[in-house]
Amino acid sequence: VESSAAEWEAATAGCTYVIHVAAKFVLDAKTEEEVVNPAVDGTLKVMRAAASAGVSRVVLTSGYKTATPGFYGKQPKFHYTPEDVTNPSEPNLPLMDRAKVEQERVAIALSKELGIELVVILAAGMYGPLLLPRKNEVVGHVTSLMLGELPVVPPASIPCVDVRDSARAHVLALTAPGAGGQRLFVYNPTGSSVTYHQIGEWVHEALPDWPVSHKRAPWLVSQLFGLLNPAIAPHLKPTPITFDTDASEDVLGLRRSELIYPKETFQAMAKSIAELGVVENPRTRRTRAT
Repeated sequence: VESSAAEWEAATAGCTYVIHVAAKFVLDAKTEEEVVNPAVDGTLKVMRAAASAGVSRVVLTSGYKTATPGFYGKQPKFHYTPEDVTNPSEPNLPLMDRAKVEQERVAIALSKELGIELVVILAAGMYGPLLLPRKNEVVGHVTSLMLGELPVVPPASIPCVDVRDSARAHVLALTAPGAGGQRLFVYNPTGSSVTYHQIGEWVHEALPDWPVSHKRAPWLVSQLFGLLNPAIAPHLKPTPITFDTDASEDVLGLRRSELIYPKETFQAMAKSIAELGVVENPRTRRTRAT
């Protein structure tokens, strides 16, 4: 974001297509300066540099929260379509989600102003095997289970997609006829969200020697957790979240039968975390210590 316009133009010179995947990921952001401003400023620079270079199409990595109006309300919907648009002024909308909403709005406006085709990928939460031994907040969702940090696992549900399928969707979106101007959901083949309890069971199966958290939290504990954490409350609803992915199939040719199932996604992710040494098995540490 801090790079000059000239540097951005040099980076895009000679490009036919651009995929804009970068965004700060800070779930507990407290100020707009942390996430909203960088998302908007970076997108402005990418789109303007793309226009200067004569790029014909930009693919933007957005997120499902930009198409879930009312998600943090008392009566949210549980099925969403690409026509749904989140209002950035919605009560209880976390700054991280607002950043994605504002980023997408800017990208759409500039694509029209500058005459560049834009494809918006409404990706569910992206999980899957790691390429590098780095820990971030998404990896932390799985390492906390692997390390047994949770005595019980709340039945919170998360919309997810394998990162490999998301990457494939981005590549297909570069050249797919008719994709320009579309917002496209990319989701897992079950068509439904998964719960942390399910993830814990899958990881426990993949890593039986690790102290994986996989016991389900009592209903009352889960509800109290939601009251104390308004941003988590919608994920504790018993109804799974679903998305209309018909356009992704029709436009990108992204068939459900070819997508990776969540069990494989999270087991591959947990194994890669262990193999890359991102965290160490506490049981192994205790054995060495004795």
